[in-house]
Amino acid sequence: MWGRITMLAVLVVAGTALQSHASGREEKLLKQFGFTGVWSPDCNKPPGPGNSRRSIWVDKQGAVRFKEDLGDEYEPNLYLVLGGKRLGPNRIELQTRLNRQRVLNLTIIKDGPRIRTVANVGADGRTVVKEGRVLPSGHPTPWLSRCK
Repeated sequence: MWGRITMLAVLVVAGTALQSHASGREEKLLKQFGFTGVWSPDCNKPPGPGNSRRSIWVDKQGAVRFKEDLGDEYEPNLYLVLGGKRLGPNRIELQTRLNRQRVLNLTIIKDGPRIRTVANVGADGRTVVKEGRVLPSGHPTPWLSRCK
């Protein structure tokens, strides 16, 4: 019995170390890409449905998280970055968990001082954003600028 408990403790510690190490890679990737900080279409206006506010940070455990605030009348969307990779000098792909439930793959592009989500595909294959347009409305995703 003690052997099983010891093995379980070793697996938990190893899993925590691997998660911390993976999060460090994502933190480095996002800093190099310039994704950290606070972003919004208009930093001078309060968050709202037409003016989301995206805040990116590293939590106490070293995990990269971000929040999309749509104003006081809405619950914010909370993302945990599970993995990421650079697709080019101005493009990254992030695997995220949204609100502790859905796994999403986000593709984000950067154009000078602005960023924009151009793809959002769930692990189940459901596409929310394709080629920079929200489905099914066809509205373009907004460009976000870094807030000071």
